[in-house]
Amino acid sequence: MHPNLSLSDAETIIEERPFASLGDANKAIKQTLDENASEAVKKIIDIKSNYFLLKSNININDTHLQAQTLFKREGQAKTKILRIIERSYQQVLKNK
Repeated sequence: MHPNLSLSDAETIIEERPFASLGDANKAIKQTLDENASEAVKKIIDIKSNYFLLKSNININDTHLQAQTLFKREGQAKTKILRIIERSYQQVLKNK
């Protein structure tokens, strides 16, 4: 990840991508192309990511936090690891 890319910029990129998931992208490709072309295209098109965004809610007693962690997958075949790129926490205030 580029050092000047903030977590919010990364979120914007993820939110604005044309497909919600790899399955949706593959489905669109299959619907667009006939069966023969689809197999040929699969050999040259590769949709994957080494970056993953985890959104979580944390409750500790009366405190509620929302956390986001951006991970990067690194390594080769059997020695893959996840490295934390950025992590943020935000307290959610209750309306009384």
